[in-house]
This record gives sequence, structure tokens and C-alpha cells, in this order.
Amino acid sequence: MKCPYCGELNTGVRWTKVPKKSPGQVHRGRRCEKCHRDFTTAEVVRGVEVNGGEFSGGSSMSAGFSADARYNRTDRERVERAARIYNSNRDAGLALGITPGSFGRLCRRYGIETPKVRRKKLATEVK
Repeated sequence: MKCPYCGELNTGVRWTKVPKKSPGQVHRGRRCEKCHRDFTTAEVVRGVEVNGGEFSGGSSMSAGFSADARYNRTDRERVERAARIYNSNRDAGLALGITPGSFGRLCRRYGIETPKVRRKKLATEVK
């Protein structure tokens, strides 16, 4: 992403947030590696393609942090993979470094079937 202040292409992502009201968007806080200024981007997610565009700039990163910051560190692909590989929410949560309850909430947020739900479905199909 190009820095809006100096034009440098090397910018690092500081945080990522998926707004609850618009799940097709990703907001990212970035820092320029040349001028060390912070700016925020809004990116629209379409399938696996990400199109970015700057929507604000600023020097304070604190405005972008939310109460759901713990969710922002765990992206959808990692949650899907853990749900697919592990046989329990507990094991999947431990693999991601979060509690089983948080893992279940992340799965519901992203629309992913949890290992617990998968086990229940298999048990009802067998009967």
C-alpha cells in the first residue's frame, strides 16, 4: 500500500479490523517505513481478491483499536483450518492461542462449522 504522505510503497500492517456492520470490508492501520507516519485503509473483500483504498490518515493508532482486538489477530483462514483439522473446539482454540469459547464465537462470526457442531451432525446421521 502506498503511503499517502510520502509515497513510499513499503508500509507495514499494524492492526486489522473487520467491522460487524459491513463484513465485506477490512480496515487496516498501517505505518510507513520511510516517514514513520500512521494511516488507515479500508479494503473491500471480494472472494480472495482485495481492493484497497485510503479513507483516512492520522498519527494516532489508538482510535482504531476496538474491544474486539483479540479477534483481529486471528484471520478467517487460520480459523477455518483449525476447525477442519482439530476434533474439538478446545484443541482448535489452544492451537490458535484463544479460549474454546472465543473459537466458537469466531466460527459463528465467520460462518464456519465448529468441530463440536460437526460431531453433533455425525452423531445424528449415524442414528
